Amino acid sequence: MASNVAHGKCLCGAVEIKAEGESMTTVACSCTNCQTCGGTTYTVNLVYPKDTVTVTSGMEDIREYEDKNTDSGRTVLRRFCGRCGSGVFSQAEDGRLFIKAPILKGVSRRSLLPTSTPGTCRAGLRVPRRETN
Repeated sequence: MASNVAHGKCLCGAVEIKAEGESMTTVACSCTNCQTCGGTTYTVNLVYPKDTVTVTSGMEDIREYEDKNTDSGRTVLRRFCGRCGSGVFSQAEDGRLFIKAPILKGVSRRSLLPTSTPGTCRAGLRVPRRETN
């Protein structure tokens, strides 16, 4: 069992998730769809293998949008809370889950800041984690 566990929940608390182990990478995406879906310039996601993420509460409240009109041409399943509308995670065609970083508790927001201005990308801009002192 992984020693590092991250917990998260949507704004209203109906949907709760658990991610075990270290994230594979951090992705900040500024494609048009992520901007529109997130209502912001870019979205920051922590990427995990599908089998390390569990919905611990509120599975019945999760809604799904099959986003086929992406810059990359790949279908993305965008999952969100049906009660409050908070984005929870997206799933890539290869099964990786892109958890919306702000929903995770205990993740340093400062470590998620981009080191440069994000540009439009197709697969996401990789953002290295900053070391904290």
